[in-house]
Amino acid sequence: MLNELEKVSLVNYEKRLALPKWKYILLFGIIGWGLPVAIIVTIINMFTDKKSLAYMLQGELWINLMGFTVGGIAFGLVTRMFIRKKYLKLKDKEQLPE
Repeated sequence: MLNELEKVSLVNYEKRLALPKWKYILLFGIIGWGLPVAIIVTIINMFTDKKSLAYMLQGELWINLMGFTVGGIAFGLVTRMFIRKKYLKLKDKEQLPE
């Protein structure tokens, strides 16, 4: 038997797993994680290395965007795998008699 939090989680997992794998990776991996992290890292490097924005836009930002996009793909794949595992556990728990 599932408690309320588990029921809500199950519904959220079903919605996320209903997306095609490529779309999940694009939304949650690349757009949701990779691009924001690349921008944040570039801004932090700009202030810590005391380099101009123009210099960062010429090189480092693009390198960070490419690198963190690949990282975002990996992040999306791994998080989808974990969500699938949690979803299957909750589905099994839901099927158990009281």
